[in-house]
Amino acid sequence: MRRPKAIAVVGVMLTGVPTAWAGGRSVDVELVRPTFALGALPGVDSPLAGPTRTVRVGTLVQQEEGPIVLYQEGKWDGTVVYDRTMVHTGMVVQLSPMAAARLVLPVAQQSGSDVPSLSGDGLAVGDLEGGVRLALLRTGAFRVGVKGDLVLPTSTPDVWMGERWVRGAAGATGMVRLGPVDFFVDTSVMARPDEETGLDYLHGTSGQLGVAARYTVTPDRFAFAWHGVSRATLSAMGAGGAENASEVGAGVQVWPGRHLQFDFGVGMGIAGGVGATTHRVIGGVTWASHRPPPPAPAPPYWLDIVALPEALEAVVVILPPEVEPWEEGVLARVEKTEITIRDPIQFEFGTANILPISIPTLEAISALLRDDARIAFLVVEGHASEEGSFEYNFDLSDRRARSVFQALVAVGVHPDRLSYRGMGEVVPIAVDDSEAALAANRRVLFRITRVYQPDETIPAYPGHILIPWSGEQGTVAAPPPPPPPPADDDDLPDASDFEEDAP
Repeated sequence: MRRPKAIAVVGVMLTGVPTAWAGGRSVDVELVRPTFALGALPGVDSPLAGPTRTVRVGTLVQQEEGPIVLYQEGKWDGTVVYDRTMVHTGMVVQLSPMAAARLVLPVAQQSGSDVPSLSGDGLAVGDLEGGVRLALLRTGAFRVGVKGDLVLPTSTPDVWMGERWVRGAAGATGMVRLGPVDFFVDTSVMARPDEETGLDYLHGTSGQLGVAARYTVTPDRFAFAWHGVSRATLSAMGAGGAENASEVGAGVQVWPGRHLQFDFGVGMGIAGGVGATTHRVIGGVTWASHRPPPPAPAPPYWLDIVALPEALEAVVVILPPEVEPWEEGVLARVEKTEITIRDPIQFEFGTANILPISIPTLEAISALLRDDARIAFLVVEGHASEEGSFEYNFDLSDRRARSVFQALVAVGVHPDRLSYRGMGEVVPIAVDDSEAALAANRRVLFRITRVYQPDETIPAYPGHILIPWSGEQGTVAAPPPPPPPPADDDDLPDASDFEEDAP
C-alpha cells in the first residue's frame, strides 16, 4: 500500500488555494532577510556606500504567521509552525568608500505546532551570515554593486532555522534615483547541494530576487516603501510548489536624527512556498556611528592678544567689516573672487528643479558675465545641509549645481566659461540644528576662478552654440571687448624714471 504523501505548505495564494510544498526541518525557510546596509529595505539590499569607518548596528523583528502548514493528499492536515517571532541582529562596517563588511545572526521563538513529528517549537538560533558589499558604479542617478556572502551552520538543528551545510551566495544590487523616488533591484544565488527532504520538496541551489521602491517625503526624515521578494530552487524554477515562494509588503522608514533609522512594515505571501507567510509584521531600528563633526565656521569677530608698554595684556576685539547694502533692483554683483547674489537659488523640495522665482537671479549673473569679458571662468558650487546622509547630500548638491550650470547656459552664458561641482554638507556656514542654519547651508555659490590679465587676449565667443546635453541650437550673449589700456601720458611713470643717473 502506498504511503500517504506528506506535504508542508508555506503560505497560500490570494485565492486561498494552497500551492506550495516543503519539508525537512534542517531547512532555512526565512524569506525576508535584512542586511542593515545604507539605504537598504527589509529583504532588499542596496548598492549605496556610507562614509569610511562608519558602523551600522541594527535589529529587525518580524512577527510571522503560518510560515509552514502541513498538507497530506492535497488536504490541510495541521500547522508545522504557526507563529514565529524572528529577530535578526546585524552589524555593517564601511571599510572604504567602496567596500563594506557585515555580520547577521537570526534568533527565533516558534510556537503553535500541532504536528509533533515536524514541530520546531521553542527558542532557536539560526545560521550566522557574513558578507562583503562592493559599490562598483556610480554615474548620474544610477548605482550598481556586487556582494558575496558565506553562511555558517550555527543553527539549532531540526527547527526550520538553518542547514547542515556551509553555503555561499553571490549577487548584484542596483538602484536608480528619479527625483524623490528610489528604485532597487537585488539578485543573488545561494549555492547548496540538491537534497530530497522526503516531503515532496527539493532543497538545492536557489535564486532570489528582490525589488523595491521608496518615496522620500522628507529627505532622511520620512519615506514610504514597497517591496517584493521571490525565491526559487533553480532546478524547480517556474514549476510551482514549495520551491517557489513570493511575498510583497509595504512600510515606512523614519529617521529621527542623524544616527537612528526605524523601519515599520507589513507583508503577505502572494504565492505559496517555503518562507512565504499568511501575514508578516516588521519593526526594526538601526544605529549608525557618529560621523566626524563639520568644521566650525569662522566666528563673527577675532580675538588678539597684544602687549602694552606697561607689560600688561589686553584682549582686542576686531569686528568684521559691515556687509555692503544691496541697491534696489540689483540681484547679483562681483565681490573679489565671487559673484554674490542677493537671494538664494531656490529649488523644488528634495529635487534639482529650479523654481521660477530664481530665474531673474540667474539672468542677472548672465548679465554680469556678458558685460565683463575679463571674467574668464566661473564655478557653480552646490552645498547641502546635514539632514541627509553624506552620499545623498553630495548627490543632491551636485545635481543642483548642474541644474544651475545648465540654466546659465540657457540664458546666454557660453559653457566654456562655466563648470560645476557638488560639495555636499562638508563646508557648512552654520552648525546648529535650527531650520535657519540648515537653510543657510543649502546654498549655491558662484566662484570666479580665473580672470584675464591686461596682456592676455580674450577669446571671441560665437553667438550660437550646440547645447552640450541636448545638441540643440543655443544663443550666447557674447561679452563686449574690454576697454583699451590707458594711453601714454607724460605724468605716468616710465621705466626710465626708475633708472639710476649715469655717473
